[in-house]
Amino acid sequence: MYLRPPEELGMTVKLLHFVKPLHGLTDSGDLWFQALSKFIERTLGLTPTAYDPGMYFDAKEQTGVLSTYVDDILVAGTATFLENIHKIRPEFSVKDPKCSSFTYGGIQISQKDNEISARQTQYASSIKLLPSSATFAEYRSTQAKLQ
Repeated sequence: MYLRPPEELGMTVKLLHFVKPLHGLTDSGDLWFQALSKFIERTLGLTPTAYDPGMYFDAKEQTGVLSTYVDDILVAGTATFLENIHKIRPEFSVKDPKCSSFTYGGIQISQKDNEISARQTQYASSIKLLPSSATFAEYRSTQAKLQ
């Protein structure tokens, strides 16, 4: 992206070339996700799930999961997994884990001892079956309630 500097800055250059995306630009969210994904896969060694490119797991040891949504990062895992996640702190803002269970994107994630589970019970029970004669408006109304 190129930008003309304001006259008030007194700069002699005609154009500024930005090498990092600016907050609020159309592409900034995509570029941030690309940078985060690259870091998670290369530095942390995690693998994205086939179902959600924003959710990662430890494919080798199966000791934890990391999930991203917009600018939120949630993690659950063993003590060793959580220690590894701290590598992300110099690059991205991650808060200390504060609980052993939470709901994220409609998925209930919980941790007990050496087990991590992910369920969509609440989401699944909220799904309303529509008859085949349902109108498009009924379909859209039901879809909107699930989001």
